[in-house]
Amino acid sequence: MSTHNNDTDPLIQEWMQGNLTDDDLEQRIGREELRKYQQILSEVDQWTPSLSDEVFDPREILDRKSAKVVPMINWRTISVAASVAVILTLGFLFFRDTGTEYYAAYGEQLEFELPDGSDVVLAANSTVRWEDEDWSGETRRLVLDGKAFFKVIPGSKFSVMTDQGSVEVLGTAFDVSTFGVGMWVNCYEGRVLARDVSKAKAQIIKAGQSSLLVDGSWERIVPIKDESPLWLGKKPTFKNTPILLVIKEIESLYHVKVITGEVDMNRRFTGSIPTDDLSLALKIVFGTLGIQFEIDEDQVLLSQD
Repeated sequence: MSTHNNDTDPLIQEWMQGNLTDDDLEQRIGREELRKYQQILSEVDQWTPSLSDEVFDPREILDRKSAKVVPMINWRTISVAASVAVILTLGFLFFRDTGTEYYAAYGEQLEFELPDGSDVVLAANSTVRWEDEDWSGETRRLVLDGKAFFKVIPGSKFSVMTDQGSVEVLGTAFDVSTFGVGMWVNCYEGRVLARDVSKAKAQIIKAGQSSLLVDGSWERIVPIKDESPLWLGKKPTFKNTPILLVIKEIESLYHVKVITGEVDMNRRFTGSIPTDDLSLALKIVFGTLGIQFEIDEDQVLLSQD
């Protein structure tokens, strides 16, 4: 099983820049992981980048499962970060002892196919995983941490499990977003059955409808007009959305940590934010709510007058 996690990425970047020796990195991530990245680098040395906007396809090194990385933010020039980008891209797909895991890095989306042919678009800083035993002829079950859009082909019951609740369908198109105190479900085709984590409270959500689970209770169903999630087009849009969910979106897009301090988080936000301008995104969200913010390297500090 891979030991890759979000905390590993800065170490790899330091190593790539010559600030960490092989021995130092091995102590942090283990010999097996070090050898994997050394192998990747040997492949990178033989790779000539294309001038197109497409991100390098990891299948050129690992001929395993199909996955497409959709870049959302151009943080650095390719000449500086090409090797690091390749390493992080290869970290998107993990083969575990008894299952599979996909991860979309900060500021990126990841498109891939499930074993039954259903399509998934994984939002930034989100993970989908499943065990082999959860994917049989009568069962289609996976675990989501973060946000994803699912286009499910008809068949046996399809279940998405999260730490806030679950969503079950037979064949439909929907997306699920989880955050600290709840879950947001939008249905674009068919209908879904959504439950809280205790399965005591359920909500049937039909095509063109949306519902929000907050602190274990479902809010009223509201209509939506979009045929697919706006965030697929790199335009995250919110309507009367808990600020904690908006903050999670900002953290995932821009790889920052928002420190809320004493600011009241019992608020809602309506509007859209950019995916390529952190300062503007913060002004749109927190300026609207009358919250002060300060950017300190990879942290955003909030304060209230």
